[in-house]
Amino acid sequence: MSKRWGASLRGHDFDLQDWREMLKPAGDPWVEVHGSDTVLRSASLDETDLSQ
Repeated sequence: MSKRWGASLRGHDFDLQDWREMLKPAGDPWVEVHGSDTVLRSASLDETDLSQ
C-alpha cells in the first residue's frame, strides 16, 4: 500500500466547491473528497519523509 499525504481543507461549502472544480484529479495538485472531508493532494507531498 502506498502512502498518500494531503492537507484537509476547511471553509465554506462554496469555497470548497471552487477547490473541487479548479483542481481535478487529473492535475497536480488535485482535490479528493472522502466522505465529508475535502483533501488537497500533490505528488510532491507523496515524496515527504517523516524522518527528515
